[in-house]
Amino acid sequence: MFSTPKNKAIPRRAAAGIVHRGGEVLLARRNDAIPFMGGHHVFPGGSMDKADDPAYVIGAKNAASGKSIFAVARELFEETGLLLARGTAPGLETLRAARSALHAGEIPFAGILERHDLRINAADFTPAGEWITPAFSPMRFHTDYYACAYSGEFSGEPLGPDGEIVE
Repeated sequence: MFSTPKNKAIPRRAAAGIVHRGGEVLLARRNDAIPFMGGHHVFPGGSMDKADDPAYVIGAKNAASGKSIFAVARELFEETGLLLARGTAPGLETLRAARSALHAGEIPFAGILERHDLRINAADFTPAGEWITPAFSPMRFHTDYYACAYSGEFSGEPLGPDGEIVE
């Protein structure tokens, strides 16, 4: 007989990027102190925010897809410093400063895109499936995964021992 899971946590919507370049795939190691998947190697990603704006995504099939793609682009930039957006990208020092301002809450990701006249192209994010955290987990996510080819420079580094990503 099957039992009903006791955990009634509703999965939060999330998005993650499987970034690849030259036959290599990017994995990040989460801080051991993080409550969900602490210490594990993961594809960069995280929860969708109310501020995730599909208007900055060119070619999304619908608003929900645009919101998910915006979220994965934002999370990739927050966690790794990789900016998967089209337009004339600013230099590495400008990107580092923008990432620091984003983490400090001084500017939203949409503000960075707007300031540098950048847009996210849905064609750069190939849907690669979705995963829902099992019911036994105390924190649950319904995550959209995207394969993302990347050829640009790496502008990020872990944010220190208190950051979400430490390697």
